[in-house]
Amino acid sequence: MLRRRSPERARASVAGFVAVLALALAVGAPSGPTVFGATSKWEWDGVGRVVAIGDVHRRGEQLTAILQAAGLADDLLRWTGETDHLVLCGDLIDRGPDDREILDLVRRLQKQAESAGGRVHALLGNHEVMNLVRDFRYVWPGGYASFQADEKSGDRCKALAGYEKAYSGKGLSSAELEAAFDEKYPPGYFARRRAFARKGTYGSWLLEQPTVIKINGVLFVHGGLTPEVAALGLDQINDRLRKSVRSVMDSGLVLDTLLKTPSGFAEVRAAAAAVLKLAAQGRQVDRRLARAAESLTEEVRSLAFAPDGPRWYRGSSLHNERIERERVSTVLERLDARSMVVGHTVTRTG
Repeated sequence: MLRRRSPERARASVAGFVAVLALALAVGAPSGPTVFGATSKWEWDGVGRVVAIGDVHRRGEQLTAILQAAGLADDLLRWTGETDHLVLCGDLIDRGPDDREILDLVRRLQKQAESAGGRVHALLGNHEVMNLVRDFRYVWPGGYASFQADEKSGDRCKALAGYEKAYSGKGLSSAELEAAFDEKYPPGYFARRRAFARKGTYGSWLLEQPTVIKINGVLFVHGGLTPEVAALGLDQINDRLRKSVRSVMDSGLVLDTLLKTPSGFAEVRAAAAAVLKLAAQGRQVDRRLARAAESLTEEVRSLAFAPDGPRWYRGSSLHNERIERERVSTVLERLDARSMVVGHTVTRTG
């Protein structure tokens, strides 16, 4: 549970984040006249103060401490930042139990900030996208448990029946099969999966969030940008990556019909590969399945999932600085920016 603490306690607990926060608060408006409105819907100028926070993951308590210490939220976690902009640079979720509470907090603050004339930008990181396409490798048990109350018993019973049928010949007792099922699909699994679907509470919201934005001439992105990606421009980057994720989600639902048990991203990719293999052998394949397999295979190689895509790129953090400096300069030039803020990659010194 995210604790609602007084500002005094928040300031005391935020010591470990002071250096990062100081850098974030420094991203203010450039000198010169204040001009609102820009050439892209993902660009803002004349913002008085910008606070940027990197990967939150399991650290919901530290997130609230930073928000309170920065004057963006009160002890009841209500927006107090007025016209400030808060940028969350992706990876709000996974690796901990607070996923749902963190997402609910951000969604609530986003509405409150906009009503006050400010903004909360929740950029998509690789972990948000992984959850959208049902890649739950980094979900902790607590990340499922918070959804348990919303799980429909019919979904779980139907899935268990299919699981038992698929593995009944493996020499396992009913109790052993049920235990294996619960381990693979912890209580809350099916409700979480539904919540991150295209029409789900979190899925529908996440699909509307951007990958890269620019405020006061500063770019914000989860992983980083290459010159090739920057050449697309902010609008095309965000639109293309959003469509790509939606396409993978839709293709996965089609390919689900081939699978005997509830599937994750790995199983869906394997199903796509099997369909394409059959087609290559000249075997008759349902056209809808073939299209879904082709689409999914193509999209997982696209910018939305590629190692050098905006949500995964680590070059700005790990490449030789002399080499990367030129690339970053080109990125800034192509997007008419003065600097770039990224998350995703832990520094070499931690």
